[in-house]
Amino acid sequence: MLPFVSRGLAALTLLSLTALTSTAHADPLAAEAPDPPAPKKPIFVDVAAGAGWVSSSNASFGGGPTMGATLLFRYSMIEAGATADVATQILSPTSRVDVGGLVGIGSQEWSFIGGDLLLEGGVRRYDDVGGCSFLCNYPGVSGSVPYVGLRAGVTLHPIHTPSTVFVGGLWFFVSRDLASESQTFALAGQGLLGPESGTQGAVIGGATELGVNLRLGWDTRF
Repeated sequence: MLPFVSRGLAALTLLSLTALTSTAHADPLAAEAPDPPAPKKPIFVDVAAGAGWVSSSNASFGGGPTMGATLLFRYSMIEAGATADVATQILSPTSRVDVGGLVGIGSQEWSFIGGDLLLEGGVRRYDDVGGCSFLCNYPGVSGSVPYVGLRAGVTLHPIHTPSTVFVGGLWFFVSRDLASESQTFALAGQGLLGPESGTQGAVIGGATELGVNLRLGWDTRF
């Protein structure tokens, strides 16, 4: 019995020495090899044009069809960019132009559907407020006010390419003028019943807008 135990202990000792020798001669660089770097997140550039309709609470500008464009840069889910948009009142020379910045969150990646939630702020210019161009001809007044707003939208990606994807979808937006002013101007032109005379009042700003926009464009990854 004792010889058998002695042979077992000797074999176990030999195996232990072999393992220690292999560990001592292992390549130290292999154990310390750094993990491969994580892939860099791409930057996306989204360029789109849009057309839709806006409704305004301004008594001198009720809203109408709108057209515009947006430029967005996206890293991870953070988005920032710029917007320009013009709206005109039907059967009236009155119009408004928005020029502002956008910041918020969004995700397009390369899935079939994406979305955006953006804060907006900038300058809103009203032109020919109170003017008339349908069966009459006299100008209104103009002025600019600051505004803030919120945009939320959903985007579809029906066509994919290796680095650029076609985007199309709907954006809904709400905005508010941060100032207003009342102006009185002289009527100088042709009215419905003949030459106009006297004065008329108009309000620049002070409005809340609600609108919807159909947008089409491209989303490119760098």
